[in-house]
Amino acid sequence: MQPIDYAHATGYWHDGWAGTNVEFTCAPPAGTKHIRVIFEKTPHIDNLLVFVTVNGFTIRRQVMASEVFFVDVPLTADAATATVTVVSEGSFVPKEQGINDDTRVLSYLLRGVEARFAGE
Repeated sequence: MQPIDYAHATGYWHDGWAGTNVEFTCAPPAGTKHIRVIFEKTPHIDNLLVFVTVNGFTIRRQVMASEVFFVDVPLTADAATATVTVVSEGSFVPKEQGINDDTRVLSYLLRGVEARFAGE
């Protein structure tokens, strides 16, 4: 496992929150077999559906419980770059729910992105 930098992603804030569309391009290390995206579902959304796409290959995951979960997407071929896109269905605005004054449309907490190698 090797962490992948996603701080430059669009649709992501540096406090960990993400909106409904996050995208970034990275250079996975040689030998990467999967890109793992790690999420935390908030209790403020009943049903979260995420679509994680890496270089055109998509994995869908539905999450009901508030939990940390991950999605592994195979990296096809030995790509020099990978474009990672996360589209989610399910969001909330904290201010509208009386949580705080935050007016952003939030979907989940993005906890990490990793390169995974054979045997991991």
